[in-house]
Amino acid sequence: MEYLTVGMGPSPMVWIYEAQFVEAAAHGQVKPGMVLLYPSPTVLSKHTLVPLKPSGDRLGRLLSTDPRLQRLAAEHGFRSNDTGSFAEVAAAHGVPVAKDPIDVVDIPSYDTLEHLLEGVAKSYG
Repeated sequence: MEYLTVGMGPSPMVWIYEAQFVEAAAHGQVKPGMVLLYPSPTVLSKHTLVPLKPSGDRLGRLLSTDPRLQRLAAEHGFRSNDTGSFAEVAAAHGVPVAKDPIDVVDIPSYDTLEHLLEGVAKSYG
């Protein structure tokens, strides 16, 4: 991401995932003056794995239960089932992350998203 490599430039504020900021901090890419802010309310992005084969199902189970993979996810800025690892990584790199984001808006339901997409499709013919 240009903001993390070059600095503010023409973009005094950018919208990125918490994970991107934490990972950048872990790699020494956060420059003085860069801060992580949380909008209020905020939206939590849930990453989903859809296994197509038994090996994919096994991978999904490992990603959510294996301690080494949980730690690796934390090192890349992701919150996982092992909340302690994420907190340790953030603290080690001086990133003040929200302990438990509580002012969260749920993502729209499938039906709502479908309705929105239909409206956009009608608008563009």
